[in-house]
Amino acid sequence: MTPYLFLLGFAVGTVLTIVRHPVWGLYTYLFTFYMAPAYTWWRNDVPDIRYLAIIGAITLIATLRLPPDPNRPKWHQTTIAKLYLAFVAYCWLQMLWAVDKDWQLEGAAMFTKHAVAFYLFYRLADSLDRLLTIALIHVIGCAWFGYQALGAGSGRLEQIGGAVAGANELGMHLATGLLFGGIMLFAVRGVRRIFTFGCLPLIANCLVLTVSRGAFLGLVVGGAAGYLAVPKNLKKIYIGCAMLGVVLFGMLAHNALIERFTATYAAFTGETDLDSSAVKRIDVAKAGIRIGLDYPFGAGYRGTGVLSPQYMDESLLGVTGVRTAHNSSAALFAEQGFIGLGLYYLMILWVLRTMRRMRALSELGTPREYQLCMAFLGASLLSTYAAGNFSNNVGTETQYWCLGLLAAAFELQKAHLRSKVTAPAEQQVMPHTGVTART
Repeated sequence: MTPYLFLLGFAVGTVLTIVRHPVWGLYTYLFTFYMAPAYTWWRNDVPDIRYLAIIGAITLIATLRLPPDPNRPKWHQTTIAKLYLAFVAYCWLQMLWAVDKDWQLEGAAMFTKHAVAFYLFYRLADSLDRLLTIALIHVIGCAWFGYQALGAGSGRLEQIGGAVAGANELGMHLATGLLFGGIMLFAVRGVRRIFTFGCLPLIANCLVLTVSRGAFLGLVVGGAAGYLAVPKNLKKIYIGCAMLGVVLFGMLAHNALIERFTATYAAFTGETDLDSSAVKRIDVAKAGIRIGLDYPFGAGYRGTGVLSPQYMDESLLGVTGVRTAHNSSAALFAEQGFIGLGLYYLMILWVLRTMRRMRALSELGTPREYQLCMAFLGASLLSTYAAGNFSNNVGTETQYWCLGLLAAAFELQKAHLRSKVTAPAEQQVMPHTGVTART
């Protein structure tokens, strides 16, 4: 029944997008992203069409028809959108000198698609309730991956995740799912909180099965950032939940994960040498830096793979004779040069600055839910950036969802404060008289 239920859900979501509101298109996009018909065993039971592209295009058209939102600036007027659009424009400019024009065209198109995703998430997350609904769908989607992983068998988890290719990328994606779960546990009550609590063990188990050091590093960094950003009256509860999480991971950990982390710890303390995988990643990162120095404006998308035979020893190359980047910063430096790397770091600085500003705004009296959204959205992004030390996450779509949602939450919080300031002006009490006057 799975393929037929998918087709039914896709059809209903598409109709609701057209006749009700484009936010249903965003929900359907996430539903399609996680069901991933092109990557499943039942893909031959559904029409071979690009479901994500179709629902994305319909949602975009429906969204463009919406009246302007008077409470928030347009998406391209936000600082983060300007930075990312500059990055996208630079990727298109690189078509002039990229070492492989076909790869560069694919990369520029991909980053342009992510810009559309940023726009949709920012524009359609126009209320706190819709923001929380999107977070809940993300948690449910990650739990769906976890459900699929229950029968994945032994070995490192590589065969699920749909459009999220690879164990490291999947682990990074799941870490954001756990952090999004924090939003739902702290910001909502009732059925949604209980349902979220039930999803978290599935996500945690799936994360363990990826055996990804980068994903766990990202989760630790994101968890620490969340602790610093949550309201003060929730810090003790946050620590309690973190301790429960540690216990849960301890129960789920298997020998492969324990051995991998034990070897890494031993190498970090100098007791043993780094394992071959870590050594190769370091050598590949060094090669990326050399490529960046030789191509200061960037070799173009996937330039690391194209130039790898010239910059890497044969022992680093795979069976195909090439090696792609496994570090976000090294990949950006080699493929987008100083300009691309600088723009990406500016986006990270924007995340840190926005988290600080939203915390300051929360002290002026905005609802706690806004600060919680800021804390866990910012923590998810920092988790993604930290995980990028072990894999190239620049092209993963998840972070651009989070950027759009963080920008939306920030503008919603500012709009709420403006409404609090202007609302009393309509009916104020004149001083010393007790007479009510309209202004």
